[in-house]
Amino acid sequence: MVLHCGESTEGFYLATLTVVDVATGWIELRPAWGLGATRVRGALHRSVLAMPVPLRELHTDNGGEFINHSLKEWCRQHGVRFSRGRGYKKNDQAYVEQRNWLAVRRVAGYDRYDTKAAFDTLERLYKLQRLQLNFFRPVSKLRGKERIGAKTKKRYDTPKTPYQRLVESGVLDNATKLRLQQQLEAINPAELNRRIETALRRLWDCTERKDQRKVG
Repeated sequence: MVLHCGESTEGFYLATLTVVDVATGWIELRPAWGLGATRVRGALHRSVLAMPVPLRELHTDNGGEFINHSLKEWCRQHGVRFSRGRGYKKNDQAYVEQRNWLAVRRVAGYDRYDTKAAFDTLERLYKLQRLQLNFFRPVSKLRGKERIGAKTKKRYDTPKTPYQRLVESGVLDNATKLRLQQQLEAINPAELNRRIETALRRLWDCTERKDQRKVG
């Protein structure tokens, strides 16, 4: 979860749920109306419905928005294996931590958002952004590490988009593969970028950032 609390965690504020498929890098983003267990579970459910492959296992951090009976029951009902990271070990969520900056912080910033208008704008923004990230943003995957003296040399594969990795994985049925291909062919990258910029301007209008100008 990425918190849109500004400089203080007091009171109510929105959050963003980032879901990343470890195998392909496919990403889903959903705003959550606060950190309540039911709200977070709802955001997760909407993310899972949008993913092109079934969810088999969910791995989260140790926040109370995840470690609760509501999410445990949801996983049981949907046949999803549930695991969590170790306390104070951020590398246990390395895949999502990397994307939190690229997909959320770099875009939405660190301002406070706590209104229905901001929620609706984030919803529109993320529907556009997921298309850009999954179909047009190639990412590299770590293939191995080699220790050379005091240094570690990392080896990466050829950068590919999550969509490309998903198709090459061979796990898609023909109907899903055709649907994704048609979705890709219908996207105008330039128009998509313009729509994202428009959504961002609307989001900035929703911020609770105070006027910092000095009064002489």
